[in-house]
Amino acid sequence: MGMAIRFKVPLFNILFYKRILFIGVCVFPLSLLNGSQSYAMENSIGYIGFKDNEPWAIQFNDCTVYDFNAAEKYLWFDRNLKSISCYSFKEQDVSSLKGQPIELFTEPKLGAKINRVHSFKGLVLSKSGWGTFPLVFERVGCHWYRVEGGWLYLMPSDKKFVSFYAGEQDVSGKLDHDNYFLHH
Repeated sequence: MGMAIRFKVPLFNILFYKRILFIGVCVFPLSLLNGSQSYAMENSIGYIGFKDNEPWAIQFNDCTVYDFNAAEKYLWFDRNLKSISCYSFKEQDVSSLKGQPIELFTEPKLGAKINRVHSFKGLVLSKSGWGTFPLVFERVGCHWYRVEGGWLYLMPSDKKFVSFYAGEQDVSGKLDHDNYFLHH
């Protein structure tokens, strides 16, 4: 079941649910209103990305990831990942991430109800190997971040792999990345 987001705007009742925007009694598919991705980006305060603000940019024929140490950070975002670049995860790989779901809380407190997922809804990987990181819509303190699907609590051990970044993800290299994919 999808999550509904309700906004209070004077004179209008606005509800966002399953890529449909309801304003008063009128219904607008978000694809007609600037697209749901741009809608989400406009309402985000930042994103959760790799530590040191590295992009998720692996060319389809590139072997930049060839051992577990380099591959583990990708596992943080997608616990079902079987391989990345030239590395395939093995049974003997030791990581606190393997087999452990991502915990998203219903509210920013450790006693709240938990939804366990294996990857972030906001993580988008293109055919070219470019990754768009999960957006953050709200922040409480230095550990709680509201992402699509719930509240994420970043522990100190998580910060070995990822950080919160205010603003939009730098996509300045995406065009060159995609062009390389299309022409090779």
